[in-house]
Amino acid sequence: VALLASLLFSAYLQRLGVLSARLSIYAAQTSRQMRRYAFIAQPLRRISCYSSNELLELWAAWGALAFLGCWFLYEALCVGVLWFGGLLGYALAEYWGIVHVRTLQSRWLFPRATGLLYGGILLYARSWPLGPSWLPLWCLLSTQFW
Repeated sequence: VALLASLLFSAYLQRLGVLSARLSIYAAQTSRQMRRYAFIAQPLRRISCYSSNELLELWAAWGALAFLGCWFLYEALCVGVLWFGGLLGYALAEYWGIVHVRTLQSRWLFPRATGLLYGGILLYARSWPLGPSWLPLWCLLSTQFW
C-alpha cells in the first residue's frame, strides 16, 4: 500500500510540476506578446496566442492540484509533524530528481536510494509509533541535504 501511495504521490508531484512550468511559460509568453503588440490591431495580437479554453483548463487543473496538495499537507500535519515533514521532504526529493539529476547512472540510482530512505523512515514510524518524531525527520532531511 505504501509503495502504491508513493507512486501516486510521485505522479501527482510530477504533474503539478509540469502544470506549474506550463503556467509560468504561458503567462510569460502572453505578457511578452501584449508588450510587443500593445498598439497593433486586435487580430494581429491573436497570432500565436493560446486559446482561452486551453488557459482555463490549465488554470483549473493547476488550482485543483494545488488544493489537493494543501489538503495532503493539512492531513499530514493533523497526523503528526513527521508525516508533514516527510511529505515536504518527498516533494523536495522529487524536485531534485527531476530538475538536478543529470547522468544516466544517477537517474537509475537516485529514485532507488530515495525509496530506501523513505522506506526506512516509514518502517521506523511503524515499529516505534511513540518514538520521537523529530529524530527520523532530522535524519531524513539531513541525508537529503547532504
